Amino acid sequence: MSQASSTLIGIALGEGDPEKIKFYLKLTVFNSVLVSSILAITAYCFMDYEVALFTSDEDVKNMFFSTYWIVCLGIPIDEFQVCLYQGILVAFGAQKFAAWSSSIAIYVVWIA
Repeated sequence: MSQASSTLIGIALGEGDPEKIKFYLKLTVFNSVLVSSILAITAYCFMDYEVALFTSDEDVKNMFFSTYWIVCLGIPIDEFQVCLYQGILVAFGAQKFAAWSSSIAIYVVWIA
């Protein structure tokens, strides 16, 4: 989705059409959040089956069930970030900013 948004926004930028740019920005954000939210809800609904693939230990299952909602909550947030960095910022020519800021977020903030 991010590649498609980058292409569409880039074409609209080339045409000099700010209304198309706004439309594609909104469409991209809406679609990425919608699709990833459906994925997160589906993953949450099937978490019993997911954990059963890897373990039958009740303590591990309880730990998984108590924390998996955090993972599911992060799916739409992560997809929004990916859409923003790989699609929208690239379309506006901010590849260097996207690369540096995501590198800092991943290797400095996340590891710390």
